[in-house]
Amino acid sequence: MERLQPPELSVQQGVYVVRLNEQFSHLYENMLERLQIITGLAESAVPPRVVVDMQHVQFVGSALLGFLMTAHRRLAERDAGRFGICGLNTFCRTALGVAKLNEILELFDTVDQAVQSLTADTNGDTT
Repeated sequence: MERLQPPELSVQQGVYVVRLNEQFSHLYENMLERLQIITGLAESAVPPRVVVDMQHVQFVGSALLGFLMTAHRRLAERDAGRFGICGLNTFCRTALGVAKLNEILELFDTVDQAVQSLTADTNGDTT
């Protein structure tokens, strides 16, 4: 079995973007340790804006849903904290919908849309 690589991290317009690679196509509880970068950013990112790109994720379980909510809560507790998720396939978007997380989490189709939305209030854009 191939060693699990950490997610790729970049910064776009002051938003931390965590990209999950193909190795995260099926996210199980035993893989969450490799995603601690997300909760770390939720606690320490300046500015407190994080997007998780899940375009390669094909399956999510309840452990990941709980993990995403933890990251969301940690960012929501911070002044101007925002947390976005993008690139969800139909199955993953449905899983979030069944759990009603689509009503809590900010979901976007692409990284660019997420970054634009999460930076809108800092650019003087009031739309």
